[in-house]
Amino acid sequence: ARHRRFQQALWTLYAAPAYSATLATPETLLCRCEEVTFGQIEEALAEEMQLIGAVKRRTRVGMGRCQGRYCAPVLDALLAERFGRARDEFTGFAPRVPVKPVAIEDLARLG
Repeated sequence: ARHRRFQQALWTLYAAPAYSATLATPETLLCRCEEVTFGQIEEALAEEMQLIGAVKRRTRVGMGRCQGRYCAPVLDALLAERFGRARDEFTGFAPRVPVKPVAIEDLARLG
């Protein structure tokens, strides 16, 4: 439960502004860390890539320093809009291990 609250706090802290593609051009950066443009995402979607993980592997979106904290919600909203699926807690990128090493004893106390 504590881990869940921590994860929710991180997503709230690093939440991206609400998604809107109305002002996006093909040159608009969707992922600043990896310099992935809206046009590159559109190309992946034109190849019928409907899963966020497939788009990530094809374009490198979300693989940069912030690990998708900014671009993942935008991409998730785009996929939901494009393919008519609801967003939920399972539609984003797969969870990643902590960037900072954590001692096993600290993890054991959480369980």
